[in-house]
Amino acid sequence: MLLQTHEKESGKPRNFVDKNVLSLKDVKKHFEGLKAVDGVDMTLNETEILGLIGPNGAGKTTLLNVISGLLMPNEGEIVFRGINITSLPAFKRAKLGIARTFQIAKPFGLLTVEENILVGLGCKLHGSISSLFQNCRKKEILQKAREIINLIGLYDCKDQLTSSLPIGLLRKLEIGRALATDPSLLLLDEPAAGLNNQERNELSELIREIREKGIPIILIEHTMSFVMNLSDRIVVLHRGRKIAEGSPSDVANDPLVIEVYLGRKGGKHAS
Repeated sequence: MLLQTHEKESGKPRNFVDKNVLSLKDVKKHFEGLKAVDGVDMTLNETEILGLIGPNGAGKTTLLNVISGLLMPNEGEIVFRGINITSLPAFKRAKLGIARTFQIAKPFGLLTVEENILVGLGCKLHGSISSLFQNCRKKEILQKAREIINLIGLYDCKDQLTSSLPIGLLRKLEIGRALATDPSLLLLDEPAAGLNNQERNELSELIREIREKGIPIILIEHTMSFVMNLSDRIVVLHRGRKIAEGSPSDVANDPLVIEVYLGRKGGKHAS
């Protein structure tokens, strides 16, 4: 799926009608007395980048953990591509096509960029360096790995140990490892954290290219200009509840969102 690019018109495939690939109904996740996610309803369309924003502690990462299966919801229903996945463990959701990245990039530091992608493709580590990836050097597997590496812009350093990579390249590698699982839904948890302006711009281009290849995306990010410019639609969480939803411009000027972020009523949302 990753490398099958559809014809585009206005950013979407021709003759394509948006449909929900993911649906959350009254999803709740509680930790003793803390309502981390409190009755969230949310959908994601087939060709969409959905921004998920909110102040620290709003429940954004917890919600991603519930969608990906790292956490089980206390209540509610999650449907992915027509399948009720509410009680499925994370590995079964991954097999269905749900992939995610994490706030802190944790690659295999003693492996090269290419070897990290090969792990994502399902290649197993062996007991000795000499046998490392010995079964993963088939032409078709290497070709797929290098297509992903080229997509994320790391081909020139494919043989470099990841322990030596700067944070901007590690963020791209984290996305590459998720893409290696051949996802049909990508969850990105603060992929631009710690990046400078140039690195954020490059990351934005990568995320748009992934969406253009037919993979819908849910994006958590605290840099407002980054998430507002990328997202087709925004969902705002506050204290575990959804308080706003709509286009970036509508959400940016929503009085309740402004109050939550700025601590005051009225005015324009800061970028």
